[in-house]
Amino acid sequence: EAQHADLVISANHLDLHGFTKELLFSERIALAAKKDMLPNAPLTTRDLQHKPFITMSAGNSLQTLTDEICRRLGFQPRIALQSDDPFYIRKCIELGLGLAFVPTVSWNGQFSEEVIFHDLGDHTRDVFLYRKMHCTNHQALDNFCLALSEVIQKESPKA
Repeated sequence: EAQHADLVISANHLDLHGFTKELLFSERIALAAKKDMLPNAPLTTRDLQHKPFITMSAGNSLQTLTDEICRRLGFQPRIALQSDDPFYIRKCIELGLGLAFVPTVSWNGQFSEEVIFHDLGDHTRDVFLYRKMHCTNHQALDNFCLALSEVIQKESPKA
């Protein structure tokens, strides 16, 4: 499918022949939870290890990151829900159905005030831009990429 596109944006490492790959941005990954699901004090592994987690489906970069971060913290996540739909995942977090590791740039501004974010270390993911090397309208693609970079810069949470 992606081979027929002129541009692909993905956090997954793709092997697309005839495309260049460049880093579009890196984003911090935070733990999202409904306000009353976790203690206000600094979190411990004990606070997390028996909580339900919500992730994207297998093979998605967020699902892989969830497994990796939990492994680094010393436990295996108890996956309660998996979905291919980021909107559904955000709503399930807001309803208090589980915790999720979420991207702070891609999903910036997508949560209600009922959701709080916890930093559990310096976890990030990279998002890549794959551009077809031989496309018919390089100028339009260049203009789109420039506008996209400006929006990302403007909308990214400030450190």
